[in-house]
Amino acid sequence: GRLALSDIITERPLPASVTCNAGLWAACIGGAMQNDAYQEAIEQAGEAIVITDPEANIRYANPAFETVTGYSREEAVGKNTRLLNSGQQSAEFYRELWNTLHSGHTWHGSLVNRRKDGSFYSEEESISPVFDDQGRIANYVAVKRDVSARLHLEDQLIQARKMESVGRLAGGIAHDFNNMLGIVL
Repeated sequence: GRLALSDIITERPLPASVTCNAGLWAACIGGAMQNDAYQEAIEQAGEAIVITDPEANIRYANPAFETVTGYSREEAVGKNTRLLNSGQQSAEFYRELWNTLHSGHTWHGSLVNRRKDGSFYSEEESISPVFDDQGRIANYVAVKRDVSARLHLEDQLIQARKMESVGRLAGGIAHDFNNMLGIVL
């Protein structure tokens, strides 16, 4: 069957005082999500949305997560987000990420992750801590956008511009060479 966000996140409703940092949904997890429209919006979002516990174990992932990573929600829920680790980021990168989150701030950045099939993908990500009514971090909410296609197109554009420059340079050299040959002949 279909996994409901409220079924996965928590066994009990959270108090109305639960807030999400950086203006993310004020009542984004657990029983606090009363409005079906919010749940449907998260389910239908084009960006992957993942909610984890404080130890980064996945508690919820939307369908876009499945599309991007190749992991079904059933496979991902309960697993640590290290499941996606590509090895492309340094330990220092992750230290800075976690220091930002543990200090109660939202982390924004880009990283390379690994799909279920082993292929890499680039994503821009925003991770925000979600606080309980006592000010402790209860969950993290990540909104992730796969930017692999955009980066590939940017690389192609850079290569095309380089080739255009090389072509202009070669044309200029040929013209100068022709001028010199004209003087000799």
